[in-house]
Amino acid sequence: MSGGGIFIINRNKVLKTFSILFAMTALTLALCAPHKSLAQTKSTYNYSLPTGVFPHIKDYSFQTMPKDTRIKSEIQNLGNEIKSTVKNVTAKRNFDCLGSPCNIKAFPLMYTKIYSGFWGGFRTRITNEERNDPYLYGIDFAFQRSDTLQSDVSFGVDVPRLLFLPYQPRFMFNFSYLDTDELRYFGTGSDATFYEQNLDQVENTRYDLDLLSIEMLVAFRVAIVKEQVYSIYTGFHKSSVKTDQFRSQNDSQLYVSRPSGYEGGAGGAWTIGMAIDSRDSEFLATRGTLQEFGISVGGSPVGDFKFRRFFFNDRRYFTYKRSTIAHRLTFDALSGDVPFWEFARVAGMNPVADIASSDILRSYFRGRFHEPYKILESIEWRYNAGRIWLFGLRPEFIGVPIAFNIGRLGDSNAWSTSTGAYFAFTKSFIAQVFTGYSPTGWDLSLNFGVNI
Repeated sequence: MSGGGIFIINRNKVLKTFSILFAMTALTLALCAPHKSLAQTKSTYNYSLPTGVFPHIKDYSFQTMPKDTRIKSEIQNLGNEIKSTVKNVTAKRNFDCLGSPCNIKAFPLMYTKIYSGFWGGFRTRITNEERNDPYLYGIDFAFQRSDTLQSDVSFGVDVPRLLFLPYQPRFMFNFSYLDTDELRYFGTGSDATFYEQNLDQVENTRYDLDLLSIEMLVAFRVAIVKEQVYSIYTGFHKSSVKTDQFRSQNDSQLYVSRPSGYEGGAGGAWTIGMAIDSRDSEFLATRGTLQEFGISVGGSPVGDFKFRRFFFNDRRYFTYKRSTIAHRLTFDALSGDVPFWEFARVAGMNPVADIASSDILRSYFRGRFHEPYKILESIEWRYNAGRIWLFGLRPEFIGVPIAFNIGRLGDSNAWSTSTGAYFAFTKSFIAQVFTGYSPTGWDLSLNFGVNI
């Protein structure tokens, strides 16, 4: 390939690099921890899915999952070490960071997925608290690996406001690697609804994916009118993708349909947009609005596929006492030579890599929708119950008694309903647990961040 094919995936090198990063991070966390003994804390994110929660997939759950008890044992031992380190780290919530105060939050991640087995890992966030709102900078690092040899690793940096430069620019960078066979390709248009009506054949939608991705964005505050902040932002995202038949099957829908990019390649786009923001907080806002719109253009030098994208997002928040109604309207349209993985994405200052099972369309299979245009409406009722004790910390507990997602994606209608909660450990470090229902069945999810 030519044009944007400036890097390819070398799986062994990627895993070796992240292993080194993981070891260095674990050492750093250990050095930050106090040496005195700590009281035991309860619970982890351990859970297993009860029988019958996914009745439509009972015939092909773990029965066909490859077994490797040695790897599973290693992952479990790693999980115990992570849990111990995290307890020490979270006990020392503040520390000196290059001469200024920093705050660190770390979480063990130990859970079971019905399609990919037992997962172990951790997620940590470091914020410089020298400036309160916004913080001076934030650093995120997450590492997860399953006993079926799947990986999900990411590293991100966010500098929300450089006050010493004109227009107080914001800088965001993210680097991630994903190796999974959990994603799906149902097809596009009316053909995509076939599997929702024939869930016994849904295994044919899976495929193997290796995805190496880089994203960078710079935003400039160009004006402030009353309480509204006007910003212009630009940036790019670039992905190097390798695909394969799911466990060497010959009937994976991706390879039957053969959409653009089905054999992988280098994809990406340059983006320019504008945002008008009057929210009281970027994370779990309680009042105000955010409107953003822009365009993305794919092709050289960031990718091999030439395509165009137009997007518009509108978020609104209304509060009465402890309750908040959060609403988001999303519009995204694509044209040109679009690689299939871009169809699942929604652009913006905080893009969504895969709308299915995201905040704006919960409880669907990952990768369920690949459509050229998307109109989505998301609404949820949040109730702030105050602070609770969890992992030796006192996060804010924001319950979500009910949430709805509806949309039109290509020729398909989509809807889901869910209930759950947010745990705000700091303004920017937020965990969410939700269970919900869509036409593809029930879903239980654990994610971080907020995008509605």
